[in-house]
Amino acid sequence: MHRYRGSTSSLDAGQQAAEAPKKTHEDLITRISRRQGKMDASREGDAAGKAALVSPH
Repeated sequence: MHRYRGSTSSLDAGQQAAEAPKKTHEDLITRISRRQGKMDASREGDAAGKAALVSPH
């Protein structure tokens, strides 16, 4: 049994307050990952196109 018989409301409020920045951070990570994927695909496409122009086949 706990020695402190008080409420956990301050801990609960802290947890709820941390959810908003956590969600914002996760959304930012998702957006950055998508853009990195698009940039990688673009570079791969550019490299493939250049290789086709240089290739003797």
